Amino acid sequence: MNKKIFPMRRENYSDPVLVDSGQLRQTAQEQPADVVSGLLREGEQVLLYSATGSYKSWLATAIWLAAANASEVAKTAGGASKWKAPQRRKVLLIDGELDQWDLGDRLNKLCPNYGERGGLALMRQAQSIDTAFPDLANADDQNKLVQYCHDENIELLVLDNLTTLANVSDENAASAMKPLLDMLLKLKAAGIATVLVHHSNKGDNGYRGSTALATTFNAIIKLKRDKVERGLFSLVFEKARNSHIENQALNLRLLNLPDGSLRLEADAELSKLEVVVSLVRSLDFVDDNSVRTALVSKLGEEVSQPSFSRLKKKAISEGLITNDEWKRCLEDADALADISEL
Repeated sequence: MNKKIFPMRRENYSDPVLVDSGQLRQTAQEQPADVVSGLLREGEQVLLYSATGSYKSWLATAIWLAAANASEVAKTAGGASKWKAPQRRKVLLIDGELDQWDLGDRLNKLCPNYGERGGLALMRQAQSIDTAFPDLANADDQNKLVQYCHDENIELLVLDNLTTLANVSDENAASAMKPLLDMLLKLKAAGIATVLVHHSNKGDNGYRGSTALATTFNAIIKLKRDKVERGLFSLVFEKARNSHIENQALNLRLLNLPDGSLRLEADAELSKLEVVVSLVRSLDFVDDNSVRTALVSKLGEEVSQPSFSRLKKKAISEGLITNDEWKRCLEDADALADISEL
């Protein structure tokens, strides 16, 4: 069958191919394979973000190792797997921050529990000062990276982190983030699963920069370090576009084992208060009732209106969110809903 072409006729570019509805229906029967079951499929993208020191790089490294070794990202205390890679994948980590010895030390502690098969790593701190290093906001560097991943059959790309890997003039400007979005779209089109690590904003109530960054991601996950217990952090999904994503809120613990090695342990579900706050801050819900409905779906249990009101008051009284921020988030969600209808 002859391909139907949309005639762009741009120099050095091929023309895009049109797809009819029958082809689209057929592709729906052929779901992409899992890279990490319950979290990430081929070509999908996940954003991990948190404040500094909240274990986001540890989690990204665990995902990298799990995919390389067909192991699980975490286990429960009872030994059940959480986010297991069903087969070994060729993986690449690009790191703009960690010292080489630091990542090596982490691997020495994690590999006994994840598997000895390593992935490739491109580290800024392992280079000499006159070495050119990829800028993810540069179109030429993007093309070289995507081509390298294609040529080397890279199936999972972990980028740690946005601030050190992309020269963006103003993270808060949607226009300044456009080059990075272009790169993420190229990776998605190439079928390369991607995990991007980023920092939260000053108030720790969202990721740093323009909301335009959320466009391509299948999941957005916020991490928050426990204030008392070292190695313990919470994990809340602020976005989960696909039904295959296991998006229950969790506590994860970087567990020290008797032999000195480390692994992530999935703890009990996160408190309802944390889940409520994450739903409000997602900007997907315009009033308290829609937040309550989403909470029922998230928890898999009934939450009455009086119970929800008590949860709201407790979240505010414990400082997880202010009353003003709660109102502002609902108002912003309403404004976004109006814009989407235009």
